[in-house]
Amino acid sequence: MKCPRPCMSRDGSRCCTCAGSARPAENRWPSWRTYLPTDLLPVGESDLRSVGLYQAMRAAGVRMKVARQRIGAREGRTEECRLLDEPATSPLLTMDRITHDDTGVPVEWGRHVYRPGRYTFSITLTGR
Repeated sequence: MKCPRPCMSRDGSRCCTCAGSARPAENRWPSWRTYLPTDLLPVGESDLRSVGLYQAMRAAGVRMKVARQRIGAREGRTEECRLLDEPATSPLLTMDRITHDDTGVPVEWGRHVYRPGRYTFSITLTGR
């Protein structure tokens, strides 16, 4: 997938991608892909084996402020259903998220797909 515009480096040239999929033994975890601007966060795959993404971002000085998340459902694509051990074209839960730092700069763009029978979203709404 092409680097999403919100996560391109400031010069518009590149971003890095972190990707993962369900754990075959459990089939509970999502299939996901997250894009990060390389000039804000030089995180590689090896960095994320020992620490989580958000811990690595904070350690790099990224101060995440706000994220907008969109939750939905759709027919699963062939590869997604295979990774999640679901029958082809099964309905899947989706979640897209873009996170901005405390200066308003996009620092993460993620696209996740979940098995509906093994995952729930819990959301707390508060007033401002």
